[in-house]
Amino acid sequence: MDRAEHLIIIYNFNQKIMENELTVVCFTNINDKDFVGQWDGVPYPIKAGETKQFPKFLAEHLAKHLVDRILIDKNEDYGNEL
Repeated sequence: MDRAEHLIIIYNFNQKIMENELTVVCFTNINDKDFVGQWDGVPYPIKAGETKQFPKFLAEHLAKHLVDRILIDKNEDYGNEL
């Protein structure tokens, strides 16, 4: 791989990171309970059924924890030991 190809790969990688940080998506709390997600110690309260806009990376993080919370509340076995 020559230097130009290496620089193109770095540019494409950085562009994907920036798109993920700058893209805003809607996040809906699909649960019937209020949810408070956190990122870097900052709480993000979202009421049951409420939709808010977040950067994509944050919405994905919150979605993972919301699903975990729903499954834990239902006592579902989803592959992790509690």
